[in-house]
Amino acid sequence: MSGVSLQAHSGFTTTVVPETTLQIRSLLLCSLICGFALAASVPAHAEDSYLITPELRAELEKPRYFETTSPEDRFEQSKRRWKKAWIGSWLAFAAVNLVDAHSSQGHGEANPFLRGSDGGFANGRATAVKGALGAGFFLWQRHLIKKNPGHNYYKTFTFANTAATGAMGAVAAHNYTLD
Repeated sequence: MSGVSLQAHSGFTTTVVPETTLQIRSLLLCSLICGFALAASVPAHAEDSYLITPELRAELEKPRYFETTSPEDRFEQSKRRWKKAWIGSWLAFAAVNLVDAHSSQGHGEANPFLRGSDGGFANGRATAVKGALGAGFFLWQRHLIKKNPGHNYYKTFTFANTAATGAMGAVAAHNYTLD
């Protein structure tokens, strides 16, 4: 402790305050007074603190880099994106059916709808059956999509078509491993 201290009398007690505490209190008091003086010099209105030139005002009034869209617009954008994916899933489904038909040629066929009289894969019959089933599945999906415009069935059907394409691809890959 420093040698200088101040004795303050408060009622019946006497308090000894060290010099460092007095210095800290003095600094706090000066800071408080300076803060009030600085706050008094700031203009009361924010408009007074900035000069808004016509160029700055024009820049501030320009449209922003993003535009807010309504939920309806976002729904329509989502439907357009998923429609493209749905069409792509149908193209992939058709392609994998062709690969499956190619992989089945010359092998015995377990599916009686695709089997010829000799027990092997029948190209014409298989093409007709696969085409009819694929077209029916496609038309059913399209019917549900057109019947329910307020629901985004494109997304659901894209996943269903992709799963069917993957399963058919696995069958075709297995067929290529057969002798």
